[in-house]
Amino acid sequence: SRILVKVSSSDGPWSFVLRLTTPDGQLLSDVSTSAVAPSPEWPLPAAVPAAAPPPAHLLRLLHERVDHTPAGNPGARSAALLDLGAYLHQIQPGDPDQHEAETVLAEAVKLQPSRYGFRLLAQATTETNDRRKALEAGLQLGAGDPRERGLLLLALGRVYMEGQRQLQAEQSFAAAATETPALYAATLGLAEIQAGRGLLSIAEQLVAAEQPRHAALRILQAQADLLMRSGRFNESEKIYRQILDASADDLEALRTLFSRARTRGAWPAVTASPRFGAVATWCLAGDSARSARGSPARSTAPRNGTSSCSTTTAPPSSPMPSSAMPFTASAAARV
Repeated sequence: SRILVKVSSSDGPWSFVLRLTTPDGQLLSDVSTSAVAPSPEWPLPAAVPAAAPPPAHLLRLLHERVDHTPAGNPGARSAALLDLGAYLHQIQPGDPDQHEAETVLAEAVKLQPSRYGFRLLAQATTETNDRRKALEAGLQLGAGDPRERGLLLLALGRVYMEGQRQLQAEQSFAAAATETPALYAATLGLAEIQAGRGLLSIAEQLVAAEQPRHAALRILQAQADLLMRSGRFNESEKIYRQILDASADDLEALRTLFSRARTRGAWPAVTASPRFGAVATWCLAGDSARSARGSPARSTAPRNGTSSCSTTTAPPSSPMPSSAMPFTASAAARV
């Protein structure tokens, strides 16, 4: 059987993932992929003419909603502008030099200031200082959704981190974690600061305290990374395997576990493993191709002291084997 996939995009960024599994979620065997027809004579299936009315143009409808909202109703006009600005920023950015989303959202918060509006404005703003000002303006508002205040503090902490202002970032992350405990990302930010200071044990304690409260892969990933950096390889590998049990194509977990096995000299058994074989084969094929060209193998020495095969940079001469595609399709698409 053949499955023909067609992807069309008229404008704007796009991404695409196709994952084929058995009904119970297991990997398919004997699957091959190709971007060309099986043979020059193979006819492409003809599309069935559309009989339904043309689809609605959401962007046009959002513009019309703004145009039809009276200026005398600032609340309704601000809400319409927020919806339009969110669409322009997240769905169809357009020309970044025009700053259309930023202009629309700035008008929205001017008509009716809100924490949500200032957070959207900060996301759409490209200048770091303007992002900080928008977040601080949202935090100065007295009333509003407390969760939005936590999100503003979290975003402000990240802005401070980008500017290497760790003390201010630590204060923002701590406030976000205290006021909105559900925002575990704030605790991860605090852990990142402590790890950057070399206080890995404190960072591990922060992340470990969040793990029982939130069933999130990001927490497990941070915990595994910190343990690896501390040299506690066995504990880290155990958590990476938990990650794979929840997300079988987690590329970082696959890469790290294969790297550890390769360091121990156990890579032949790993290559034959159904779980790691696809990534291992791709890594080794990439190294072989680089060696044939006289280039050094794509291997680094990360902070955990293990050799790391770069599965995301395999050269054209060593393409990913077709047997790996059903296993790592979504991971490759994210890369």
